Amino acid sequence: MYSIIIITFKRDDALLDNLGDLKAKLKNRADIEVVLVDNNEDEVDRSHMLSGFLATVYCKLKVNRGVAGGRNEGVKRSSGKYLVFLDDDAFIGPDDFPNRVGELFACEPKVGIIAFRSINYYTGDIDRVEFPHTDKKRNPEVSFKTFRFIGVGHAIRRDIFDSVGLYDEEFFYAMEEFDLSYRAIKAGFQILYTPSVHVLH
Repeated sequence: MYSIIIITFKRDDALLDNLGDLKAKLKNRADIEVVLVDNNEDEVDRSHMLSGFLATVYCKLKVNRGVAGGRNEGVKRSSGKYLVFLDDDAFIGPDDFPNRVGELFACEPKVGIIAFRSINYYTGDIDRVEFPHTDKKRNPEVSFKTFRFIGVGHAIRRDIFDSVGLYDEEFFYAMEEFDLSYRAIKAGFQILYTPSVHVLH
């Protein structure tokens, strides 16, 4: 079972486009649930945006708990063994991305986090700022073990949170990935960068 966790905040147009893209890719797969965490501080019910998916969870927080808090709520409310996290403006591919994530975790039992390739939505180029390594000239076409991931698009085994706890909500926005990365590595997990799954951001 996979859970795709999307946090949204003041980007309804991008969110609708993203969910529409996901529906076309998932093709009514019953083994995937889509969890929408609504960080908007309003009274709008966005649960209707999840229509068309077989399994969904809608979390209306009514307060902006930030990236870390929103992801934590998504973890708590999800049921998947593998959790895929997306920003509301990050379009994931290719179409069989869930299978690729599952196969990577199955083949690499020590890998707890998978970092996806981030591509600039407008240019089609690799986003070097969101490349999960300090050496930005490293070949993005080759997978490698690294020490960090980028929050815009990544996958995590649920075991990670059972072992090291959730995201630290002291990091409202930014640096929460670094903190979780270091805790995961300290606990004996590995982080794998893969170019086989990408997000257009």
